[in-house]
Amino acid sequence: KTLGVQSLDRAISMDPKNATWRTYRIPILMSRSNFSNFMPLTSTEAYGQLKLDVSVLTGPNRYNMLANAAKLAVKVSEWDDARGYAQELLKSSNDSKNWNYGDAIFFANMVLGQVSLRRESVDSAKAYLLAAGKTPGSPQLNSFGPNMSLAKDLFEAGEREAVLTFFDECRVFWKMDRGQLQQWADQVNSNRMPDFGANLVY
Repeated sequence: KTLGVQSLDRAISMDPKNATWRTYRIPILMSRSNFSNFMPLTSTEAYGQLKLDVSVLTGPNRYNMLANAAKLAVKVSEWDDARGYAQELLKSSNDSKNWNYGDAIFFANMVLGQVSLRRESVDSAKAYLLAAGKTPGSPQLNSFGPNMSLAKDLFEAGEREAVLTFFDECRVFWKMDRGQLQQWADQVNSNRMPDFGANLVY
């Protein structure tokens, strides 16, 4: 794996405008910033490389990587970048038959909500949370489930009802939750922070 990553980095250094290599590297950067078991990078290091990679991409390649860019921008508190990527992603999501459509709707609204919570108001963040929950779903969302980062933030802000409504929305597409949504709802109703586990990473 290490050799593969090093080879990819070298290929990019030799052909920096090659969109294919950049597209391959972005998910790897996300994994390296989220997990410590394989060539870990700090979020700041990963974002610096990812931002360069995304700047080379156009068309479908760029569209498919915008959610990763927006999420990592939030992680390093680059709020203007996060908003820009998310707005671009939402504006580009005009084909409901595209495989990335459901993820794009979800993650664009989630990131806009995270930015709004810090830059605008709790009310606008709640609106984005509920807009994210209206996604039609996707293979990823339907199986692993939705990212709960914004729901966590809003629970911490005291917005329990919005979080519970969001859980109800998620039930429409997350049929494989194995009772997880109900467990989280019970915890919220008891005024306890749910243990979202890996759903803060997906």
